[in-house]
Amino acid sequence: LTDRGPNGDAPKYLENGQASASKFFLSPDFNPQIGILKISNGKAQINDSIPLKNKNKSSITGLPLAPGLTGSTLEVPILPTMDKLNYDNNGLDPEGIAEDKQGNFWISDEYGPFIAKFSKTGKLIEKYQPGAGLPEVLKYRIPNRGMEGLSISPSDKVFSAVQSILDANGETSNALFTRIVLFDPKTKETKMYAYPVNKTIYKKSNALKIGDIFAISDSKLLVIDQGKDANGVMRNVVNLVDLS
Repeated sequence: LTDRGPNGDAPKYLENGQASASKFFLSPDFNPQIGILKISNGKAQINDSIPLKNKNKSSITGLPLAPGLTGSTLEVPILPTMDKLNYDNNGLDPEGIAEDKQGNFWISDEYGPFIAKFSKTGKLIEKYQPGAGLPEVLKYRIPNRGMEGLSISPSDKVFSAVQSILDANGETSNALFTRIVLFDPKTKETKMYAYPVNKTIYKKSNALKIGDIFAISDSKLLVIDQGKDANGVMRNVVNLVDLS
């Protein structure tokens, strides 16, 4: 699964005397897509790809959502020439992917945080967001740290992880946990689990980032726990989590 396309940090964007955070998008028309890889003799080769499309079959881009919408990062998308680009209110920043028993693709999105269901041909079936399918409190995610990992359990339930702690009350330095969300596609019910921040390792709670998750069973997950520790050293650890 591709990300949202080539982008990078940019200077503040000035408009009508107001300075806003901005992001360079080097290929604004980039269409996130799923790559089909064949692995043989230790080498991986992309044999095919599935472009992601909206319900009306138009191409999804990786451009950010407009300010005021759930999922907006409040970043102005610009070209390297400093010319402003249009927002895409259907834009996605894909991260994790898994396939259910029906052959549909489930994708976690970092803008939202969103969870999106796509058909085997790459057409959007449904997108769940805070207050509309997902717990509303998730709207307080730190910008660009929405849903990161995603996995489907043996019983076809969807697990997704918020990359970092929430910023519900401006408490990004001392929060004690980030969240793993369980979503049942059949009942549309959700449940949240607290994934603890190890304060003996991380100086600040927002240093912890969940890289990805994998459901071994309906109650056990492998979680990539990563970030710079209190000494500024980058760590990548796989933790076994028992939700029971």
